[in-house]
Amino acid sequence: MLSGGERARVALALLTLRKANLLVLDEPTNHLDVESIEAIEDAIDDYEGTSSWSATTAPASASSPPVCGRSTATGIEDYDGPFVEWERDAAARAARRAAATSEQAAAGRDAARRVARRTADAKREAEAAARAARRVATDLELEVHRLESRITELEGALADPALYEAAATAPAAPPASTASSSRPGRNSTRARTLGRAVEGLDTPR
Repeated sequence: MLSGGERARVALALLTLRKANLLVLDEPTNHLDVESIEAIEDAIDDYEGTSSWSATTAPASASSPPVCGRSTATGIEDYDGPFVEWERDAAARAARRAAATSEQAAAGRDAARRVARRTADAKREAEAAARAARRVATDLELEVHRLESRITELEGALADPALYEAAATAPAAPPASTASSSRPGRNSTRARTLGRAVEGLDTPR
């Protein structure tokens, strides 16, 4: 009984004896030790015809195969060169993709930080505007209370009968020369003061 590796070596030996100009090999290095794998790769390198073989592991020889392809989700990715060069180029492409992904992630983080700063600034401005509006509302309420108190005070003074009795019993106005030298009565002064106070209610402070 031959082992799997021995059967593979026998099959390869028979293929080489047939002098075929095309070899299609599927995982020819399975079940083989390192020395046998290197021997097969050397034989393929020396093969004068065309060979096509698949493998799931990297070939031990740097020159095998001279042209390689990689199976992807969308098809076969051809590479005009040995596997070692493809592996090196693939590592470089992966590094570039990783760098681009890292840059995109960094740009995304920077954009998120800028948005967060703008949001925080807008929130602070809104809070400051709200505080200012509350202060203005408080000041206006205090002014309303002050004016209402003043109106109540003036209404009480205007409702005093003594103010109107004094106006009804007041003597006729004396000549200009005499009026200028006499002092006004208390009720007259009070009436003028009330008049000015009432007029002042319409004037914003």
